[in-house]
Amino acid sequence: MEKYDAKDHELVRLTSDAVRRFIARAFDHDDPSHPQVKKGTPQEERAVEVFIALGEVLSAREQLFFASQLLTSYRKALAPPGMNRYQYIIYSLENYFIRHSMMYDRCLKLINTVYNLGLPERDCRTSSIVQNKHVKDTPTAAALTRIGKAVERYRSDRNMIMHAKTLFDAELQPVGFFELLTESGVELGSRLADFSKRFADEYVAEKKKEFQEEIAELDILLADLFGTLLPRVEIELAQASTQQL
Repeated sequence: MEKYDAKDHELVRLTSDAVRRFIARAFDHDDPSHPQVKKGTPQEERAVEVFIALGEVLSAREQLFFASQLLTSYRKALAPPGMNRYQYIIYSLENYFIRHSMMYDRCLKLINTVYNLGLPERDCRTSSIVQNKHVKDTPTAAALTRIGKAVERYRSDRNMIMHAKTLFDAELQPVGFFELLTESGVELGSRLADFSKRFADEYVAEKKKEFQEEIAELDILLADLFGTLLPRVEIELAQASTQQL
């Protein structure tokens, strides 16, 4: 799959350039002895609003990448006191699953901002965004639906983690049993210890590969979503700029 970094998208460049111009102008004081931040133009204020919403999406994507990188082979010296190999891996997986699922929620809020729907954050749900008369049947709705399908794979895990119980992966169960028995004082010997470590390392390597592919897929889907939003933002910022002339 082709790699794409959503931070390079024209929508990000357009809004960030407008925000940079606003910051430079807002802090360019006529009287340095009495500094005051100048009020932004409608164009600048709108650019800031969209840029912040974009930043939330990009921040979530960056945190997702961090979570995938923090899933590494367990090293006792680097882990918090009392955390064994099984707990370390489960914690890392939960971190990734939660951040993977939250990408969709951030995209809902971005669309709410760009389309000026005016919904409170708590009401930015699929039904209220996708079925909105301004969004329904648009390329934006289709792009969001594709992102929703991509994050669906971990949604049930995310809900379980957030509201019910710790993540359980049957594939990792041998490592969990080994750690449980060892901490209970059962002597299992170096051979089983080596097996548990190799098993866990192979599991982690496979998961990291899966996560890298998932993030690459999300980058492309985010670029598609940003592309549907770009014309709307371009027109709005251009109109606000014209009104200032």
